[in-house]
Amino acid sequence: MLGMSDYSAPDAAERVAVSEDADGLEELLEKLRRFGFAVATLPLTSEPSVLLERMATWMKLGDPYVPMLYQGDDRYAKRYVDIRPNRAEDHPSFSTGAAQNWHIDGLLEPLGTIKTSLLYCVQPAAAGGRTIVFNSRRAFTELMIEDPEAAKVLLKPYILTRVSTLPGVTAEATGPVFGYDDDGELIGRYAEGGDTERWCPAEEDHEALKRARAYFAACCEADGPLRRAIGLVPGDCLIIRNHWVSHAREAFVDDMRRPRHLVRSLYLNELP
Repeated sequence: MLGMSDYSAPDAAERVAVSEDADGLEELLEKLRRFGFAVATLPLTSEPSVLLERMATWMKLGDPYVPMLYQGDDRYAKRYVDIRPNRAEDHPSFSTGAAQNWHIDGLLEPLGTIKTSLLYCVQPAAAGGRTIVFNSRRAFTELMIEDPEAAKVLLKPYILTRVSTLPGVTAEATGPVFGYDDDGELIGRYAEGGDTERWCPAEEDHEALKRARAYFAACCEADGPLRRAIGLVPGDCLIIRNHWVSHAREAFVDDMRRPRHLVRSLYLNELP
């Protein structure tokens, strides 16, 4: 069960080799069901967009989705987005080596909209730049047992506003941190630690929210049962159940002769 899966398990971040004939796919899907993330190793035989399209077809994800924040912006309104240093662009995360704080993909989308994220590695950074995954669902489940008042404040529809930091783009979206989908499944949009978050508690929520935020900060401070840092190498594809697992990125230093380059695509469909 993902809600109680252990990210410190030896096999949590083990790569699954997936061939051009989709051999290895069932093992990959099983890891995704168990952990909410998995790393596939793909043959280095095609362009990244072709490999991502192939993965999406195998996993029945449909066409890539362009988030609301980027729709209408020619720089970022792409089905396959290159994440690499680019002085011609001013994206506050994609175009720099700065760390990214905890978030899910889809700043403006309602809770649970973007269900799957694929992140393909063309070239890692010279140092740093690992992606870090956090089982925020398990953290919430355990907080509900330990401190129900603190957990329940995260279900309130006004509690968290995510704010655009794109230059010249004024946009924000308010909603709960956690909720339940039509099947009663716990889903989340935990985000913390950056300029894209604004907490909006009512007066009676302050103390409970303070406890909830402190609890989550302690849970994801270091690698352990709820947190895992993953260093990708060329040919790796990290798959994240975006409405279940939050992620972040370490700061990195590049060798400009071989700069860090990842390609991302997002999907509205749930994994099978």
